[in-house]
Amino acid sequence: MSFRRAACTRFIRRAAAGMCNVVILAAGLGTRLGRPHPKPLTRLADGRTILRLQLHNPRTHFGPSLHIMVVVG
Repeated sequence: MSFRRAACTRFIRRAAAGMCNVVILAAGLGTRLGRPHPKPLTRLADGRTILRLQLHNPRTHFGPSLHIMVVVG
């Protein structure tokens, strides 16, 4: 088993046991996007914001016990 695959397997086991944390870096003004609001609040084609998608995906894959921290700045 490769090192990368072993590390991924360990992460998935820890996440399933509720032992992992996820940090989402949600900074950015969105000026290059031409939006009047911060980049994490930009709406995607399906109506969800970028931040909402970033919060949804880890919970979907690793369960509700996953601890998520959002860093803004």
